[in-house]
Amino acid sequence: MKVQRQSMKHSHFLKSASVTAFLLLTTVPGVGQPSPGGGGQGGPGGRGGRGGGAGGMLATQMITQGDKNADQKLTKNELSTLAGVWFDKLDADKTGKLAQQQFTAKFGELLPTQSPAAGGPPGGGRGPGGGRGGFGGFIGGGLFTATDADKDGSLTHAEFTGAFEKWATDFDKDKSGALDQTKLVAGLNSVLPRPSFGPRQAAPDDNTGFTAIFDGKSLEGWDGDPRYWRAENGEIIGESTEEKRVEQNTFLLWRGGITKDFELKIEFKLSDGANSGVQYRSSMVAEVGKWALKGYQADFDFGNNFTGMIYKERGRGFLAPRGQFTRVASGGQTRQIGTVGESDALKAFIKQGDWNQLHIIARGGTLIQSINGHVMSAVVDEDEKGRALEGVMGLQIHTGPPMKLQFRNVMFKKL
Repeated sequence: MKVQRQSMKHSHFLKSASVTAFLLLTTVPGVGQPSPGGGGQGGPGGRGGRGGGAGGMLATQMITQGDKNADQKLTKNELSTLAGVWFDKLDADKTGKLAQQQFTAKFGELLPTQSPAAGGPPGGGRGPGGGRGGFGGFIGGGLFTATDADKDGSLTHAEFTGAFEKWATDFDKDKSGALDQTKLVAGLNSVLPRPSFGPRQAAPDDNTGFTAIFDGKSLEGWDGDPRYWRAENGEIIGESTEEKRVEQNTFLLWRGGITKDFELKIEFKLSDGANSGVQYRSSMVAEVGKWALKGYQADFDFGNNFTGMIYKERGRGFLAPRGQFTRVASGGQTRQIGTVGESDALKAFIKQGDWNQLHIIARGGTLIQSINGHVMSAVVDEDEKGRALEGVMGLQIHTGPPMKLQFRNVMFKKL
């Protein structure tokens, strides 16, 4: 990018999850949609009766419905009877078997509506057990798994009642002949799979679908000024010297295709004072030079003043400084949608004088750039006249004092 960027003032921005929310709402099916089973998605709710966890929620209902002599305990016979009653109600068609989906979907119907204030399951209590499939969806799946003895994906009357009878013995550690709330909760929590209170944490990203576009030995498939670019020790090297200064920003062009909707992962390392970037969806500027480009740039510099920014080389300039999530409206006016973190806080994740991994995601008018696993900037470009949806990719060596750039592990994925 041009030297004029040195005049940019840095400001602090409030932290936010705007980009994460935007991506979830626009790319992940079902997010933001109400789940079946009554009610909205709701929040975590209470602990579940007088005990904790899934076992506490289920134990309260088992004692309420199965305790025939009102002693707040369940005998083996009472547990077996309760299991039989529940199974018969769920098996309305009298097939003698229940599939997991059928069991989970209907289990909440056996139970009274609970509210979070009363210690009910997650969801808010609108409909049987609230959202996310109600109590049945929250506990029913785990109860099915714990009682499906032969793990064939279906449940018989004998399996269900047999599991309850076995628990009457296994949970009765002091051999008193009955299970009170404490023993029942502890036992159920030991056999029920732990339910999910929300979305599971995503697995770390990998390189599935990516292809190496640098062979580590030569610049085959790449094109640049040989005075500055070479392959060495498994790296792409861009280097200027006192004798070979760069007079105009020049680029090593990838000739293996164009960048349209894609992802790129590349590691970079810069010498003191170096200034560089990855150009993408760009076009040639023949009047400037054989290897000159204009277009989107993932910017980085040794001082990390601009590293992580989305920039438009020879064009609209700063589109999304580090920490910002922006929209470029028709006509070129840039507006801030939100933030992805404070600029200085994000800067702390960038290693000066060491290897960093840049990850670019470009799909339609949406561009996202992350470094070392931290989103640095994002933009939704709706400026039809100013934006580019496809173009050339290249690595930049900037004008200025002598510098050395190193790149490795260059991975490309077409979306």
